[in-house]
Amino acid sequence: MKKKATTIKLDNVDYIVLIQRKRIKHTYIRVDDKNQINVSTNYYTTLKEIASLIKNNQNKILKLINNKKEQLLPTQMFYLGRIYDYLLYQGSRFSYEINTNVITFKTQFDLNETFNQFYKQEAHKLLYERLKKCHQKFLAIKTIPLPELKIIRMKRRYGTCYYTKNKICLNSKIIKYDEEIIDYVIYHELCHFIHHNHSKAFYNTLKMVCPNYLTHKNNLNKY
Repeated sequence: MKKKATTIKLDNVDYIVLIQRKRIKHTYIRVDDKNQINVSTNYYTTLKEIASLIKNNQNKILKLINNKKEQLLPTQMFYLGRIYDYLLYQGSRFSYEINTNVITFKTQFDLNETFNQFYKQEAHKLLYERLKKCHQKFLAIKTIPLPELKIIRMKRRYGTCYYTKNKICLNSKIIKYDEEIIDYVIYHELCHFIHHNHSKAFYNTLKMVCPNYLTHKNNLNKY
């Protein structure tokens, strides 16, 4: 049976809702692989009642969405928000070539360390330029000096701000994400030079420079 499509805003992000009506007594909600909210209900439940039910279960639904990570095939990897195939060849020195859909490696490392080296080198090529662009935009909000940038591998964090040292650290693996998400991480750390905690004022400032920060925050859990 054909599903009716609508949208609903949860935590300032618009989600597609697909409604399928059946001869059933109760209403059921699930999240599919595309992060669409699927509702199965009877012919008498109104759209207002469906919306209210989704809103009442917002936290559970968002948790399901955030826990759904995009799946890779064994021969694929993420780079700047895209999925690339990769080819791996043994070599005495580490090198790589990025083509349209394929990244080719010559490496003396195992697969995990090969990826670590790749993300580290690409982060050093790209993140400083992203920082300068974000800092330039940030100056319209508040005048702060351009911070020193340190790129390291971190297990749990995407970035860290050391405002007393005028320095931020960025995780080399954020190079997996597209530039909008990378910029969100940078803006987040720049805001800490003004607000040293995650207060309401902090998020108000973040929203000024990155209006879709909630969407980007949610997408950080997808890779």
